[in-house]
Amino acid sequence: MAILLVTEYSGHSAEVVSAIFIPNSSSLVASASDYQIHIWNYVSGEMLQCCETKKVETVLNISASSDGKYLAGGISNFTVQVWSLNGKLVAVHQGHAGWVYHVEFDRSSSRIMSSSDDGTIMMWNHSDFDETTIKLKRDFAVRERQGHLLIAASDQNDSFRIVRDSVRDIVYTSVQQKSRIRCCGISPDTSLFAFGCDDGLAQLLRLSPDLDVMAEFQLNLQQESIRWCRFSSTKNYVAFCSADSTVVIWKGDDETMVLQDHTDVVHRCKFFDNDSKLLTASYDATLKVWDVATGVCLYTCQGHTEWVLDCDVSLDEKMLASSSADKLVKVWDARDGRMIYCLSGHRDCVRSCRFAPDSSLLASGDDLGEIRIWRDGSLVRSFAENTAIFSWVTDLSFSQDCRHVVSVSNNIKWWSVDGTQPPRTFPILGSHARFVWHNADFTSFITVDNAGVLYILKQL
Repeated sequence: MAILLVTEYSGHSAEVVSAIFIPNSSSLVASASDYQIHIWNYVSGEMLQCCETKKVETVLNISASSDGKYLAGGISNFTVQVWSLNGKLVAVHQGHAGWVYHVEFDRSSSRIMSSSDDGTIMMWNHSDFDETTIKLKRDFAVRERQGHLLIAASDQNDSFRIVRDSVRDIVYTSVQQKSRIRCCGISPDTSLFAFGCDDGLAQLLRLSPDLDVMAEFQLNLQQESIRWCRFSSTKNYVAFCSADSTVVIWKGDDETMVLQDHTDVVHRCKFFDNDSKLLTASYDATLKVWDVATGVCLYTCQGHTEWVLDCDVSLDEKMLASSSADKLVKVWDARDGRMIYCLSGHRDCVRSCRFAPDSSLLASGDDLGEIRIWRDGSLVRSFAENTAIFSWVTDLSFSQDCRHVVSVSNNIKWWSVDGTQPPRTFPILGSHARFVWHNADFTSFITVDNAGVLYILKQL
C-alpha cells in the first residue's frame, strides 16, 4: 500500500514538539522549540496565525477545546496557558513546580487537566471563563469610601477605569488612550483621580460625593513616559514621575512645578513632612528630597551603584529607606540625607522596601523571593519563597501591629514576623502581580495579576 504525502507545513525553525487538529474546523496547530505556535488551514496549507511566547517559554503540549475556540498549552515555565484562536493569551494557571508535559480539555471544555514532571496532576476550571470580562492592568490604586472599595486601573484596551468593589460595578470608563497607561492614583478624600501615560499625557478627574464626574482635564506636562504618580496626603497635590528624569507637581488649576536634578528615570516618589517635602527615587542610583513650596532640591542621598527601585519614609519621619538593583538596602537620616545603615545580604536585585508602622522594623524583598526583616541595621529574620518561578517580591507591607507582613510576587503571601507561624499563600492565576493593597486592620487585600484578574480578598 502506497502512503502519499498530502501536504507539508513549514515555518518552524526548531524541533516541533506537539501538533493537533482543532475540532470542528479545518485547522491544525503546532508548537516548537522556537517558542512559536503556528495555526494552519490544513486543506489549503495557509498559515492562519503565528503566536510567539516569551523566549524562555516552550509550549511542550497543546490541547484544543471541543468547541474549537481555545487552545491550552503546557509550558516549560511550569504554567498552563490558554489562548483564543486569534493568538491572544487569555489565562495563565500557575501551581506546578516543574515542566508541564501534558494538558487536555475534558469533553465539555469546562476543565483543563495538566500533568508535570513535579509528580502532580492538576485540574483547572475553564467553565466560568469569559473573554469579554474586563481585564485590568497591574498598575492600580485603591481607596476606601463609605464602606466601598474604589479601584482605579487601566484595562486591556488602555482605557482608564474606576470600579467599585468589583469589575462588574463600573463607575467610570475613559476613552481609549493613544498609549499605555503607566500609573494611577486616587486622592485621600477620593475626590480626584489621576493617571499618566507612556506618551507623557496626564489626566485628572474630579468626582462628586455621588461619584458623578464633575470635571475632566488633561495636563500637558511636556514629559516623556510618566512612570509613577502619587497624591499628597492633605493638599491633593499630585506628583508625576517621568522617564525623562523630571518630576512635575500639580498643585491645582493650572499651577505646576517642575523638579529637575535627576539624570535618569524617576521611578518612585512620596510626600512627607505634612506634604512640605517630596522624596524621589531614580535609576540614576540616588534619592533626592525636595522642598515642595520652592522646588529646590534640599539634599541628595548617594551611595547606591545601580537603579534605586523603591523608597519609603518611616512613620515618625526620621528615616528614609531605599532598595536597589545593587542588592543593597540603605537607611538615611531624613533631616540631611546622611546614610545611617547599609544593609547587605540580599543575593539579587532588591525591588521593595517598607517601614513598619512603629518605625522600628524595615522589610525588604528581592528577585529570588527572599524577604528580610531588619531592626537598627541588623537582620532580625529572613523568609524565602522556595520557588524558581518568577519570585520577584515586587511589593510588601506590615500589618498595623507589626506582627505580619504581606508580600506579592507569583502569589500573595502572609508571613509571621516572629517566624512562629507558617506562611499562608494565595495562588494567583497569572504568573505575577506588581502591588498589593490592604486596609488599616489588615483584613482586606487587593492585587491585579498579569492575566488581568482583580483579586479582592477578605480575611475570614
